[in-house]
Order: sequence, then C-alpha cells, then structure tokens
Amino acid sequence: MIVIIDPIYFLIFTKIFAAHFYPFGKLKLAPSDINIIRNNIGFYRNLPQQKRLNFDHRVCKFLKKYTIVGNEVEIDREKQLLIAAIYIKLTFGMRSYLIPNFKTIIVYPEAYYNSLTQNYHKGEYNPFAKLIALSWKDFLHGIQDPNDNYNLGIHEFAHALHNNSSKSKSFDALNFRNYFSEIEGYYKSPSQLENIQKEQFFRDYAFTNKFEFLAVLIEYYFESPNELKKIFPKLYKNISGMLGMDVLKIIHKK
Repeated sequence: MIVIIDPIYFLIFTKIFAAHFYPFGKLKLAPSDINIIRNNIGFYRNLPQQKRLNFDHRVCKFLKKYTIVGNEVEIDREKQLLIAAIYIKLTFGMRSYLIPNFKTIIVYPEAYYNSLTQNYHKGEYNPFAKLIALSWKDFLHGIQDPNDNYNLGIHEFAHALHNNSSKSKSFDALNFRNYFSEIEGYYKSPSQLENIQKEQFFRDYAFTNKFEFLAVLIEYYFESPNELKKIFPKLYKNISGMLGMDVLKIIHKK
C-alpha cells in the first residue's frame, strides 16, 4: 500500500508519506543503552515516548548494519551508541536512512595523520573505501557542547548522505538532491554568497566549497536552529525539507 501512495504523495507534497513505517515490529534497546542516549542526546530527550521507540529501533538497525572499529582506541558500548545516535538524529525524518555508501566507521582517539593528504584530520568521509573516520575526542566534544555549531559526527555523516543522494533512487535521496540544488544556488551566486558571508554567522570553513557549505549548514541547523531560521529563513526551510523534519518543532514539542 505504501509503495502505491509514495509516488503520488511525493508528487503533491515533495516529501515522503511516512518516515516511520515498521511492518515487522521494532527492535528494543536495553535500559542501560537508553540511559546513555538520553543522558547525552538532547534531541532524543525532546521526543515523545512513541518516537523514542522509533529512535531506539533505528539505533539497533544502525549497529547491525555498520561496523565500528577502533584504531588505538577501545570501542565500548557507549561509543557505539553515541555514534549511532548522532546518525539517527540526522536521518530521523527519512525512511531510507540506512544508506549503502559507507560500511565502516573507524574511530581514532584524536586527530590523526592521513598519509594520502599528508595532513592531520579530525574526521573524513571516503566514498571509495566506503568508510567514515572520526576523532573520538572531537566527536565527543560535538556532543558535550551542543551549541557551539561544531558537530563532527553530523558533519561527516552529512557528507555521506550527500554522496548517497546522487546515487540512490529512493524518495529521500531525491528529496535531498532537490533541496541541495536550491542551497547550491546560494553558493554559486556571488551576490547571495557575499550577503551570507557579511552576516559572519557561519565559520569560515563553510566557504571552502559547496560540499563543506552544506555540511556546516547542517551542523548549524541542529546546534543553532533559532538563529539560523531568524537570519536565513530560506536556508533553514531548505534543510528542513532536505532532512524531512523541522528540528524546532521537535525541540519545542514533547
């Protein structure tokens, strides 16, 4: 039934019919797992109970699909859960949230040396190797300070979602791709880009290229949504459409 409804609904409303549809039931987390997520992820705390159950299910599915390994750092349950939770937070408005264009997440204790770029990195997404690398120190900082507009996990996962949007045929990917085209228009227009820069709202790294612009914009969307909506309402609307949810409605409504 939902397969029939989706194309018509998307054509009319340019969004998917139902992000959360679990015909075979939901997986559950242990109470200790839930405590870790609740204590660290404000987004999760603001969800009503039914949606928390959806979140829990998706965390379980994430941990079943992707491999998390440590490089000179032990991967314990807390690391697994927090990495999964950040990804599920980012994709909570999507139905096709488990994407195929990464398989492994490598966690380093801190910024690491990349022999190919000959630079130190806090994180990266490598579409050819289908992996995401994260500095745990910097990933954790992004969670512990939810208002500084730095969130390494969201940033690198955003790159993966963007890459997936150019390859996948899902409605979520099409939606992402369409809204990115609008955001790209701001970046490509010298006058609009200059106006954005004049506000001195986004950090300088956002203007490295259009891909970093998007990833940084999504960080700000989650960490400073009120300010982003006030200063750049169209960009806020574009990201909300791209991710299939309005984060401010989640923050302000239990």
